[in-house]
Amino acid sequence: MDMEEGHLAPTHQADRGSDADFQDTNLRLAENEKVLLWQINRAIKKIDSGEPVPYGLCEHTLKAIPKNRLSLLPWTPLSIEGAEYMEENDLQLQDMLIDG
Repeated sequence: MDMEEGHLAPTHQADRGSDADFQDTNLRLAENEKVLLWQINRAIKKIDSGEPVPYGLCEHTLKAIPKNRLSLLPWTPLSIEGAEYMEENDLQLQDMLIDG
């Protein structure tokens, strides 16, 4: 490895590829964390204000989300039925939300 401005720089092309893969993975993880924080904040808003629908109601079916699902995923805006519909129709979460 060469020293480049005080940092170790990979000299082998395979190492550079590994570094790029590592950076891509980190970017995806950061984006996933950003989305999760958004979902948590949105769930808190629903608890506080009941908008766009009250907390615990599926935004697809408008039926109650089972308590066991909410205890596992307290930020989820969808019941299993809603989540399956989203997957079967190749939709994104934003497509399923009332205020999407």
